[in-house]
Amino acid sequence: MSPALRAARRDLRLGGGLSLLLTAGGVLGALVVPIFDMHVLDRVLGSRSADSLWVLMLACLLGLGLFGAVVALRALVLEVVAERVTRHLSPAILAAGMRTALAGDVGAGGRALADLHELRSFLAGGAATAPLDLALAPLLLTVLFLVHPSLGWYGLAAALLMLGCAVLTEAAVRPRLGLAQAGMERAIGGTAALLRDRSLDEAMGMGPAIAARWSTAQRGALGAMAEATLRGEGCTALARILRGLLQAGAVALAAFLVLRHAATPGAVVAANLLLAMLLAPLDSVLAQWRSVAGARLAWQRVVAALTLQAAEAAAPAAPGPGIVLEDVAWQPPEAEAPVFAGLSLRVAPGEIVLLTGPNGAGKSSLVRIAGGVLTPSAGRAWVDGLPAIAAAEAGRIGALPQRAQVIEGTVAETIARFGPAPPEALVAAARAAGLHEAIGRLPRGYATAIGPLDPVFSGGETRRLALARALFGDPPVLVLDEPDAGLDAEGEARLAAALAAARARGAAVLAVSHRAALRRIADRIVTLEGGRLADSDDHG
Repeated sequence: MSPALRAARRDLRLGGGLSLLLTAGGVLGALVVPIFDMHVLDRVLGSRSADSLWVLMLACLLGLGLFGAVVALRALVLEVVAERVTRHLSPAILAAGMRTALAGDVGAGGRALADLHELRSFLAGGAATAPLDLALAPLLLTVLFLVHPSLGWYGLAAALLMLGCAVLTEAAVRPRLGLAQAGMERAIGGTAALLRDRSLDEAMGMGPAIAARWSTAQRGALGAMAEATLRGEGCTALARILRGLLQAGAVALAAFLVLRHAATPGAVVAANLLLAMLLAPLDSVLAQWRSVAGARLAWQRVVAALTLQAAEAAAPAAPGPGIVLEDVAWQPPEAEAPVFAGLSLRVAPGEIVLLTGPNGAGKSSLVRIAGGVLTPSAGRAWVDGLPAIAAAEAGRIGALPQRAQVIEGTVAETIARFGPAPPEALVAAARAAGLHEAIGRLPRGYATAIGPLDPVFSGGETRRLALARALFGDPPVLVLDEPDAGLDAEGEARLAAALAAARARGAAVLAVSHRAALRRIADRIVTLEGGRLADSDDHG
């Protein structure tokens, strides 16, 4: 099990147990109202004792004060639990979402964060208290049985009927709600990605078609949501009618028992109030069906993502450093056949291996697997003696993707991967990538703010920035996908010098390239074609 998931479940159990204890105290406080009513009707009115009435009123006030304090304290406990669960899960959920996105599901990262927000809102909101209140149903049923066994059995039957309505609502709503959420996420994700792209001008001529596509996707998602809402509200209305009938039936049954001299008049009021307290949690669940169903779906996705992540990171360690790929395969989602299968490759420390091959052969997928950002469909990948995923999370891999990505931050933060940024390490990485002089010309140097919508650098300079980020901190392994794309002759020379320096310090380097500058310094050139790897002695 994922450590993050284990910690979150521990906090949920601890918070749930503490909240349940507080709820028990709150119910004991709330029970004073039906007890007060019973005694007023059965004793005070018969004895006409004002002193007894004052004592009962004082006890009722104390009980209600206890109830109010417990409700406030329970809300505080649930807020703390929500904050701790969110803090435990956030890094792992974001990492899992990013990995899923790299595997082809571009909306995975946003969906993962939305799931986390859904869980936090549920835990910190009122919907999470209903199951806690429901757990105390046996206590309320016991009191009903003490009032009269017939009322106890009636309360049990009523609770089971309301529980059946809750189960019916869950079964009717959850599948359609899941479809609606998935459809809306796809519609929003694709359009938002387009609008964030700096090259939006390329899509302006497709504006009407893009708008039509968005409308179609949104219409399908809204239709599924409307159907889920119709089902949920229908079940809720049915449950409210049923609850009213059940409470009326409890009053009628208690009155019948009074007429038969099997109960006192106070039992009529007590039966009504106790049954209302018994059914209120189920009624709350039904009234908040959207929140409950959404939280359950979110939790299931979180558990599935983190369970898969834990399984990926649990592979046995390789016997030595460098990059070791063993019988790896990659088949994109929904593809009929793998791009490649059974590939094995070893890049030793102090070695530069150049990967070449035709377009579509799977070179980028292979280096992503080696970089720990893509999980192979089969086989194993180790980096620096660890599973590739664990090595990437530990910062042992300097990776340069095919498309350099820049997020909001300063130049220094970007190069340092948003971690500690010693000035000498920043300058060394920038110099190695041939970007130090360009950074010096910026208004604030390394403190200049950049982002996906701030074209501070040219295309080639952005590539050098990504290279500096990969080189920062002298990682023991470098995995580079076409690092020389968009570079001029001077840039290629600087890149070759940087990789030669990395090899000299003992780094294992795997790079995709077809350019002559890197072919000349490579120790080995490996060609990926037709799903097979073959060594080549041609160094250009």
